[in-house]
Amino acid sequence: MSPETLLPLKQHPNAPVLGKGADGTVYDLGDNVLKISTFLNYERLDIKKVAKEKINNLKKIQKLKLDHLVELFDIGEIQQFSKIQSQDDYLDIFIYSYKMKKLTSVSEDEKKILELISHKDFDKPIVITQKTYESAKELCSFYDVDLKKVNWFFKSIEKSPVRHLDVHTRNIMSATDGSFKLIDLDRITFTHS
Repeated sequence: MSPETLLPLKQHPNAPVLGKGADGTVYDLGDNVLKISTFLNYERLDIKKVAKEKINNLKKIQKLKLDHLVELFDIGEIQQFSKIQSQDDYLDIFIYSYKMKKLTSVSEDEKKILELISHKDFDKPIVITQKTYESAKELCSFYDVDLKKVNWFFKSIEKSPVRHLDVHTRNIMSATDGSFKLIDLDRITFTHS
């Protein structure tokens, strides 16, 4: 990472890495976490437009304060630049960061049930059917999982104006009150403005 990329980390020079994924790295800040995300513009989109949209989407989520999404704050752009790939090719890169409330992993039993709404179709919104609810009810009676909590989470996703396009059990965490929350909010869309 270049010195410019590390600007949000200067306040927390010893922050340990909690995890790395396709979109970026998450650092432990105690009660919160810092995510430094990278957008690699392989599709040759207008990088300035993409950067503005990503930051605006995160700020919109922050204002909406939806109960099934992690709480966000300190959202900001770090850097935009082009990297030369070869003599005739380059790659536009956009780096941004945001802080989130630190959550805990869901239990192994909860993962088994939440797998019902996970999907392998990257960048597609999930669809929760009546069969999903029925399967969750059956599995909750078998595993040590609160059906009301699961149903609340599923219904929150269904009613939400935000569509998370990377739902899987690694992106579902548990808040201190035991409710489920989606994290990794880099790939989202809105159902309406």
